[in-house]
Amino acid sequence: MRILISNDDGISAAGINALIDLLCTEHEVYVAAPMLQKSASSHALTMQHPITVMEMNDPRAVKSWAVGGNPADCTKLALEELLGFAPDWVISGINHGPNLGTDLLYSGTVAAAAEGTLFNIPSIAISSLDASLEQLGEVMKAVKTALHWLFQNPVGGHTLLNINIPALPYDAMKGMKITRIGVARYDKPFSKRIDPRGNTYYWLAGDLVLESESEDADVIAAREGYISISPVRFAFDDWETHRKLSQQLEKGAV
Repeated sequence: MRILISNDDGISAAGINALIDLLCTEHEVYVAAPMLQKSASSHALTMQHPITVMEMNDPRAVKSWAVGGNPADCTKLALEELLGFAPDWVISGINHGPNLGTDLLYSGTVAAAAEGTLFNIPSIAISSLDASLEQLGEVMKAVKTALHWLFQNPVGGHTLLNINIPALPYDAMKGMKITRIGVARYDKPFSKRIDPRGNTYYWLAGDLVLESESEDADVIAAREGYISISPVRFAFDDWETHRKLSQQLEKGAV
């Protein structure tokens, strides 16, 4: 298959290079990834200045580009201009840290994959709960298992599959679980500090607090040792409220 690979940690990150190593042996690999670290950039597109592109000499890939933009820029530019064809899959990752629950709203890793679904291309975002990727070999065993299964069970082009790998040895993982997007928040997310000149500044930090109670939520399954796979579609309509307001409007309640 022809696979476009991207990420948000930058083209030199360990996670994306492990993913390239895994996929290039059996597939045509194309890479379009940010030149620099672009975590938490969400689905931002670069519009205020030009996007630079540098072709890389990577023998593992048919073509590889370092893009001076955000993760969504990388996928969009590759699909609109650089490739000249629609790949079979868009895969983003492997992210250095989890993308669970409401983190999907902020994640550049997820955005790079989600952009593929806007072109009707099935897309996958992969993240590891082990942000350091110290046990990268164990992570890759799980990634290989999940991708092999998903390639045998293809999904529609408008579907994003969000995968999170637990921070465990592969043999200690409990297998794969199909999950839904759970609810999570961060406790005291901002750390207030004072610089040497007396100026106040803040670091975005905080501890993850799990709020989902259902065992099929991604935030629960991944923490319990499962490889979490969440099918996601970006359909923004609230049909229940749509129905309710439409009924009120038909009654003349203006």
